[in-house]
Amino acid sequence: MVSGAHNAAAFVAWHRYFLHSYERALREDCYYTGYLSYWDWSLDWENIANSPVWDNELGFGGNGNPNSEGIDSRGIGQCVVDGPFALLSVPYISSKHSRHCLSRSFNTTKNSESLKLQPHMLDQVMETDDFEEFNLGLENTAHNSIPHMIRGDFSMFTAPYGE
Repeated sequence: MVSGAHNAAAFVAWHRYFLHSYERALREDCYYTGYLSYWDWSLDWENIANSPVWDNELGFGGNGNPNSEGIDSRGIGQCVVDGPFALLSVPYISSKHSRHCLSRSFNTTKNSESLKLQPHMLDQVMETDDFEEFNLGLENTAHNSIPHMIRGDFSMFTAPYGE
């Protein structure tokens, strides 16, 4: 279903439904009483790696550690060794099932991916009156930029958090 959600009219609707289903499962199955967090990418476009979302205590933990050799990681990434997901063993499903550490490798260079998150770029997408233009604009700017900047597991289509 993931590949069918991209480059198609279903892009926005599929992602809204995915988030709705995920939040409902948290509430019903895990008795979570809070809300899903929201990350305003436009606040951090100049330096994604320094975003509070990666704080070790209040966020999701930091970058992968390049010194975590010998531990199986995925994508262009190294194992996350701090924060709430430190050395988390996660499944990766492709042609065979295997476990590995949660991996990240922030791309900290100023590149076209970070430029797509500039407030005026996102405003252009949000202000369009044409659904198809909005749909593809959102997907091809911010939505695709984030996994390309965080890398590791986040860039894998088989990972729900990479979606």
